Amino acid sequence: MSQGSGESRPRFLVLGGLKVRVAGELIAVRQPKRRALLAALLIRPGRVVPTRSLVRAVWPEGPPASHRSNLRTHMRELRRLLGPAGAVLRTRPPGYALAVEPYDLDAYDFAAAVGEGRTAYARGDFSTAIARYEQALDHWRGDAYEDVPRWPELDNEIAMLAEQRLIAIEDLGDARLSAGLHEEVVGDMRALVTIHPLRERLHGQLMVALYRSGRQGDAVDAYHQARTVLANELGVEPHPELRRLHAAMLHGEI
Repeated sequence: MSQGSGESRPRFLVLGGLKVRVAGELIAVRQPKRRALLAALLIRPGRVVPTRSLVRAVWPEGPPASHRSNLRTHMRELRRLLGPAGAVLRTRPPGYALAVEPYDLDAYDFAAAVGEGRTAYARGDFSTAIARYEQALDHWRGDAYEDVPRWPELDNEIAMLAEQRLIAIEDLGDARLSAGLHEEVVGDMRALVTIHPLRERLHGQLMVALYRSGRQGDAVDAYHQARTVLANELGVEPHPELRRLHAAMLHGEI
């Protein structure tokens, strides 16, 4: 359970469509501009966000002449939507602030579980590491902020969270391989390299899973498929680490 999970505190769910949980009730922010306003505050939790930044978020194509009064209306409606928790939305010159802590977001719970997974992996407790990584990934209901209108700052936040998610998926793959679950993960890893064909770490994990399942020929084929994708899409050779893994397979050294 997160530090901010008390019934009196709102919880903000950003790893998917943007939602708020207040006193156990899940609230959807239905108006797109209000979702953008809330997202602009959430990517800087507890900090003052200048009005000009909020205006860029709500009207990325350019604000109307009445944008200041419109912004106040959107803020008032957000407070009303949150009910008793609306007090967390505060006017703080030169803008507004969302008076919450990072642990009031599901993104914090995701990161905390990943950290626990890495700690367990480092001490060789692979079953616990697998459980923590799976717990972390269970927080994702879709792409981060997937129903929020986009502007450059939010694009950066989404890209950062997406990268953290992919790294956690790769960490989970390492934990499963270290636990000896080679045959069990081949199907999942084939699917992952199809979805993320430029992630060399995933290609390497698939190669190891195949090789240690007794499918050495398929493992070599997986390397050549990775090499072809990288050449066609990026015009590059595989990273030296992937080439070393390929050489080790050929010499029976993994």
